[in-house]
Amino acid sequence: VRLSNGLIVRAFFTSHPVVSQGYVVYRSKSKLKEEFRGLDQKDIAARARSGVKVNEAYEVPLVSFTGDTDVRFLQPIVGDISDIGDGDEDDVASHRHYRDDVDGETASPSDRHDTRAVQTLRDALMADAFLCECTFVDESVKRADALAFGHMTYQDIVAHRECFTKCRHLVLTHFSARY
Repeated sequence: VRLSNGLIVRAFFTSHPVVSQGYVVYRSKSKLKEEFRGLDQKDIAARARSGVKVNEAYEVPLVSFTGDTDVRFLQPIVGDISDIGDGDEDDVASHRHYRDDVDGETASPSDRHDTRAVQTLRDALMADAFLCECTFVDESVKRADALAFGHMTYQDIVAHRECFTKCRHLVLTHFSARY
């Protein structure tokens, strides 16, 4: 969705017992095409006046927000999330589900791994500010139990910290009222 002032919003898949998605807000910018770099400024201006496109558009992810989600929203990037069950494989297997119907249709696993969908998720993780749900911040709730309710734990963030290294600011949100 294009907004005013060169802002663009795109959604990415999240994982929650009810329909949910995250969002990335981008700033649309332009830069001189590689082939014109190093040329005289007057030459570039003359080419632009003659109708040659001398600039190319690009987008910068500014801020992203997960909304309600569990750690499985990261699966298109990290693969199988198998460290959730706190050592109990039955816990992991019993909580492997996605609620994927968006706009009345069901998103298949291949939709989650679509090139554009994965790129939007990667962009979300590279935004200047990444606002990420983290409902449980201590070990009083097992990770598998948090997963059953579609929420993340601090342990999920730590276990997948490599996913969050490219955002400038990681802001944890959506804390449980118990804290």
